[in-house]
Amino acid sequence: MINKICGAAQAMADVRDGDVVAAHVWGACGTPGYLFRALAARGVKALTLYCNNFLPGPPGLGEGYPDPTILLPQLKKIVTPFLGTRAFRGVLGEDFLGDRVKSGQLEVEATTHGVFLERLHAGATELGGFYSPIGLNTVVEKGKEKRVIDDKKYILEQPIRPDVGLVKAYKATG
Repeated sequence: MINKICGAAQAMADVRDGDVVAAHVWGACGTPGYLFRALAARGVKALTLYCNNFLPGPPGLGEGYPDPTILLPQLKKIVTPFLGTRAFRGVLGEDFLGDRVKSGQLEVEATTHGVFLERLHAGATELGGFYSPIGLNTVVEKGKEKRVIDDKKYILEQPIRPDVGLVKAYKATG
């Protein structure tokens, strides 16, 4: 094992344009804000962000709040089970997420928490995907393989295999 202590900027030094980034986002207590800010400072582009929540911090908490929306200029796609209403209206009332989607600058894929977690699990365990009934007859099934198994309809969900995983931590070893 290599013992290496580094700051957020050095931890994000290997992230490249087009990488797939998975991040745990759960308010001030569980969001890797320092890593988001270091990634934003690097200026890498065309990132895909998989996160369990995507919404800006509450108004008035300042720049130190761990806000994943600071990455918006660098994102080509967001996959998340939860987009808060503030993500569309913006803290100041502007439609900073919806305008990007409408103009084609950003793709948003909505999913459920269960399917999201299972897609991460499938990627981590090298599975080729899994079949789920969740999302049948909705926009979720658009473009996805459908199959009938034991007289039930299912949608094929692809695994998530991120290039980088971000978690909030005091110290990490690897």
